Amino acid sequence: MRKIIASSILVLFALVGFGGCGKSATKCDNSDAKKLVYEIVEEETKRQLLGPYYGVLDKEVQAQKRAEVDKKYQEANPQLINIRPESMDNELEKSECSADLEMSNGNKLPIKYKLSKTSEGKLYGEVFGLK
Repeated sequence: MRKIIASSILVLFALVGFGGCGKSATKCDNSDAKKLVYEIVEEETKRQLLGPYYGVLDKEVQAQKRAEVDKKYQEANPQLINIRPESMDNELEKSECSADLEMSNGNKLPIKYKLSKTSEGKLYGEVFGLK
């Protein structure tokens, strides 16, 4: 009887110990995920604001507009709030999330983002709703 109990305890410890070793989807509020979303939001926002000036040949005008856009973006200070998981697939290591992007003036923009791991194990993200 003691052998059965001891064996059962060993099996239980083995199952608990190995349970955390599998694949898992990145959580929506993970610091690396939020950092990646912020990077994508900044890049896309600046791209949209600078769009009309891409054809301008005058480098001085381009530099001036880029500085203006950088300043406006910093003043807007977008923050991710109300982060919510929509779906998580641990086997495929994918997450779909929703959040609000709140600006310093109080305006909010609902966004969605997808997170997954590349074959190299790096975090990959896509953000929707920025237009």
